[in-house]
Amino acid sequence: MEYTVVRGWLSNKHESTKVSFALISQEDGLFRIETFLEDKDFFKRNEDRAPYDFRLHGVTEKGYKIECTELYMSRYTYANCKFELICHGHLKLTKPEQDYPQPPPRKQPYRPRVWFIEVEGFRIKHANHTRLHKERYFTDEHTIPEHKFDHTMCHVMLNDLPNNGNSFTFTIYGGEDGTNAVLDFSYDKGYSKLHWDEYQAIKDNLIHFLSLINGAKLIVRREYTGESYRPSETKRWSQVEYVYSFKRLVNSRASEFLPIFDHHGSTRTVFMMFGQLCLDSYCKLQDDLALNEVIDALHESFATSGIEERFYILVTVFEKLSSKLAANTAANPSPMSEALFAVLKKRMVQMVSEHKTDINRIHIASYETLVSRIGNLNNAKRSSQDDMHALLSHAQIPISRAVRAFLDTERHQSVHRGIVGRNDAERFQNYLKLDNMIRDIILNLIGYEGPRRRSIAYFSDAERIHKESTHR
Repeated sequence: MEYTVVRGWLSNKHESTKVSFALISQEDGLFRIETFLEDKDFFKRNEDRAPYDFRLHGVTEKGYKIECTELYMSRYTYANCKFELICHGHLKLTKPEQDYPQPPPRKQPYRPRVWFIEVEGFRIKHANHTRLHKERYFTDEHTIPEHKFDHTMCHVMLNDLPNNGNSFTFTIYGGEDGTNAVLDFSYDKGYSKLHWDEYQAIKDNLIHFLSLINGAKLIVRREYTGESYRPSETKRWSQVEYVYSFKRLVNSRASEFLPIFDHHGSTRTVFMMFGQLCLDSYCKLQDDLALNEVIDALHESFATSGIEERFYILVTVFEKLSSKLAANTAANPSPMSEALFAVLKKRMVQMVSEHKTDINRIHIASYETLVSRIGNLNNAKRSSQDDMHALLSHAQIPISRAVRAFLDTERHQSVHRGIVGRNDAERFQNYLKLDNMIRDIILNLIGYEGPRRRSIAYFSDAERIHKESTHR
């Protein structure tokens, strides 16, 4: 049993009822609530009312204030008024005041900070080490390990943080061997802080940004905030804690496009490169290109078993990226001035009109159709193919032979004929090429110039036009 509520209120949009006792248990990350309704008609009155979600406010046996959101009924027993619910939101825990560590005197108005974030799904080879100093009376002291790699520090530049500096620092602990990782934001030096309201504003972008580095989906399990906190290797503590209710995340597959899984030096380089300008660029591009949706689709594609399904997901992502970029950039100017086009149009129409009888021999409207097309030759309207070329050019992706094959043949065959490749090997190669191409597009757009580990060489070093570290 996780928590016992000794008094509280169960409510929905319409009304609330007193609860004198409730049990909150957890099963594979999902919280379940059991209580007995004192008001025997509460369930009957609200059975057919929408919305159907409930909320529980109360106090636990330890004196914590607790709030449970997005509660949905799983079972109701009329005989004893037993009400069972499943939580699809979060639990908010506020500790009693007497347990707070003594906060330092305030020089400015209090502004809550985020202290720690616990995430599921992180896979990392840590870049930084903790030095261990051991002494003994034997002579072979040099055989004692001096340090162990157990954390990774990342300093992030991010503009537009209100009433604050333009950066913050966090340290990643854990994430190895399937354990949850903790992002520690309690680093306190100058303006390098992340306040709770700022975190809430960038949370979605930050988690997707980190999942791009991770190569697999990340989900926030716990958030620690409030006026005070206490770091601990075994159990972290803060005045206010949010615990999210969902089934435990299992990442069966993860992309290793960014090398943070095998060597400390690679991890250090990747996070250093990402922290400088990339998050700031990512947040700006998210508004225009919906990068969070792209990251989700990449993870979905990588976790799907069938190669054809993977390819179709990525083709859709590629086309969405190209169309969104086209919608957010100025339209191309007309190929020529209107004055020059008027002269050429007159000559072309005159030449076509000389063959009007022969043209209409196939279809009576063929001549008019052709003249209409001549009139549209100077329009700036672009085709989807033009948008795709513009995306690749904007992201500095070389139009190599392999890229051209995707644009001219593979994409068309997959979309219009359902053909991804002639055999399993070719289908797999086409999928890898598109996966790597989309990851390169995102990384180039946000300004990442660090090392990458491609599964397929779809362009040569001589063709590469974007900046990229050759360090592996």
